[in-house]
Amino acid sequence: HFYWTLASTGEHWDPNNILNDWTGSTFVPGATGGVVVAGGEISVKDVPLQLAPGASVLVETAWKPHIPQDYANSPNQVDVCLLARITEQVATHPPFGGVNWFDVFMHVPETGGNEKYNVTNNNNIVTRNLIVTNTDLYNKGTEKHQVWVANAETEQHIFSFQLINDRAIHKQLAGDFSAVGYITLYLGDLFDRWVAAGSHGIYATSDEHNKSVTFDGSSTLELDGISLDAGERFPVGVEIHLRSGAKSYGNDFTVHFRQFTSDATNTYSDLYGDVSFLIKTPVADLLHFARKAPATTEVLKQGNFFAYPNPVDNTLYFGYNGDGDIQSDIIVTDVAGKTAMVKKNNAFVKGQTYSINTSVLQPGIYLVHFTNSRGSEETIKITKLK
Repeated sequence: HFYWTLASTGEHWDPNNILNDWTGSTFVPGATGGVVVAGGEISVKDVPLQLAPGASVLVETAWKPHIPQDYANSPNQVDVCLLARITEQVATHPPFGGVNWFDVFMHVPETGGNEKYNVTNNNNIVTRNLIVTNTDLYNKGTEKHQVWVANAETEQHIFSFQLINDRAIHKQLAGDFSAVGYITLYLGDLFDRWVAAGSHGIYATSDEHNKSVTFDGSSTLELDGISLDAGERFPVGVEIHLRSGAKSYGNDFTVHFRQFTSDATNTYSDLYGDVSFLIKTPVADLLHFARKAPATTEVLKQGNFFAYPNPVDNTLYFGYNGDGDIQSDIIVTDVAGKTAMVKKNNAFVKGQTYSINTSVLQPGIYLVHFTNSRGSEETIKITKLK
């Protein structure tokens, strides 16, 4: 059984129901009045086989979430929980022959507010939390997001990363995203890790200055052989572009960013994580977007600090290449010296790349001051676009 629910809406298992069913669909206020469904059962999948001890079977189902703007106050994103549970059939053998089957649902009734007790006693239930974010390309040519890749295990593992169009998974689907758009992944320090491993994989283009790779929307992008130590995590910028001048039919495209565990031969073994992007395009004979000044491919450097891109739009990336690790305040001022942004006591690890959201800045020229714990200050000048 597969279920979904918005976070903090209070669903529970009904101990008074003989089957211990979930409380079912719930509703919350909608953006245009009335109510919007906020949870319910997605599907039931029958697995008509007996599993031997240690065996496994993959069960898949499809779920299409509401866009966040359907809910009251039109949020940009909503927190969602996906839940699955297994109800098993157990055989008994009467003394006079034959087999009787009966369903086993929850082993013990749920106790309100005690998650540890419930999970311990009902270990055939699993959940996964996620965030649904709307990707709006109706009035602009690009949309930017950030995701994290990590090794949550207690030992080092080799991973592969993939961007794949839904059409590559489901061959019967119509539409080709490459005709209207492409996606750029800004990998930061993960790019260096990939290059050190031999730059294995499939990609349209790569840019060592911006530490990025491009997915052209037709062939699958793959980055193989990337080793992550236990507990390591890296931010990855995802920039979705529509091609100015392309013809658009209002199609929806789904693109998946996947992380796999792999072995020394770069053969996928297990899907470790997935972020899916549902990209909605407008109906237009030709797409027209204002051209922005191109960002420089050169990384801006001042002393031991660096920053890019310049000009900057919504995200500025920066880092430290000095000796050892360091703490530094980041103060952004305009050319008149007026403070526009302050981030105190930032820990910098040599070679790591960090980012700040610059979308709140008005267009113009700014100075980014790095005042470190060793008593020195270094300043980088940037230009903020509209």
